[in-house]
Amino acid sequence: MQDNQMPCCKQKVEKNHECNCAGQEINILGKLAKAEMSFDSIPKLLSSSKESFAMFENQKLTDYAEALWNLHKEVIDATIAGGWDNNLHPWAKELQDFWRYPLAFCTYGLMSMVMIEPQRKEEVCEYLRKTVLLMKDAPIWDEWVRYGFCDNPITKDNIMYKGHLNFVYGIYQLLSGGNEFENEHKFLTKIMLKEYEANSQADNPYWGIQCEPDQYFPQCNAVGMLSLKTYDLIHGTNYDKVYSERIYQFIYDNMSEKETGLLFAKYHPSHNQAEAYLTGFCNAWALNLLHSYNRELLDYGYRVFIKNFSKEMMDGAGAYIKEYASFDEASTGIEESMGVFYSTALTREYNDPKAWEKFSRYFVGTYGIEIENNIARLKRATPEDETFVHNYLLWGELHLGWDKIFAYDWKTFRKR
Repeated sequence: MQDNQMPCCKQKVEKNHECNCAGQEINILGKLAKAEMSFDSIPKLLSSSKESFAMFENQKLTDYAEALWNLHKEVIDATIAGGWDNNLHPWAKELQDFWRYPLAFCTYGLMSMVMIEPQRKEEVCEYLRKTVLLMKDAPIWDEWVRYGFCDNPITKDNIMYKGHLNFVYGIYQLLSGGNEFENEHKFLTKIMLKEYEANSQADNPYWGIQCEPDQYFPQCNAVGMLSLKTYDLIHGTNYDKVYSERIYQFIYDNMSEKETGLLFAKYHPSHNQAEAYLTGFCNAWALNLLHSYNRELLDYGYRVFIKNFSKEMMDGAGAYIKEYASFDEASTGIEESMGVFYSTALTREYNDPKAWEKFSRYFVGTYGIEIENNIARLKRATPEDETFVHNYLLWGELHLGWDKIFAYDWKTFRKR
């Protein structure tokens, strides 16, 4: 395909699309599930969309963003000092296989944070470094060994871990200019590039990397793609063009609803077959990270997603993300319940302050978020939930959009 030729996945679509989603006849836990959530009153936002969406222009964090950041520092320091089961901010053992995700996504928000307040460079980089150390700690990745896949979590497959690790490595070096983890970053990137090449030449060729064997998830591959874009900014390479764009085209061709760009749940390389149903969890994550690879189509896909997967509550003042379009249930299990966690960052990526306010009210009301002594506290959450959930809230308060982030002058920033 010539550089000036529009690929098939970028062509215009009709704007009367109705979402074609699975779930109409799915029984959840043996019955049709219905979410019952009620609030005595409409929760008051801790920052308005007007304040929050103007942070970059004002070069100032909202009080809510500041309070979430202070909570995050407290969590990281407690974990570094006292371990994952520390007394102040323990991590829920039953969620151990998911710990990497909030840590990583919060880190992605810190790129925006230093764009808003560049004077925080040293403070932010201090906690970025601590996060890298936590991302390398055995409890973050040892499921790969526990489940018998391999004794090394980065050599093959497992993009659900190594994509995040590679991205976090890159963010630390991009912001700090430090080379403490540079050799590890280069080594892991080389592993990923070799794996992309090998998979593209397999008996059933595909672009990307599996999570578990024969389980390819588009949202996890999106993380690896952005990690290459970050690597390019540091080293002047062209990996995003050579690899990430091919991966997106493969995802579109094999795992997307063509009219909207919405992502199917998963793909099985052994059979060259996708599981062609749409979920809130997959798309709340993937629509954010893939946006820059097909902006026009995914702008439309986002609107379809919000229309079909956003469930309003509080007389329209609040909302959460459903797992299936045809059910009012927020979740069907532990992993699926996390779709709503990606909602506020998603609305910021698509510059949708109205939807952002609705999801923000859901979080404030559900978790009883208050600001005490300049620190956010989740009054209705367990300590474990506060530790886990606040990461997504901070990302959703900070995210400036990937185009703006990757266009920022990071070279000048590092000289501060």
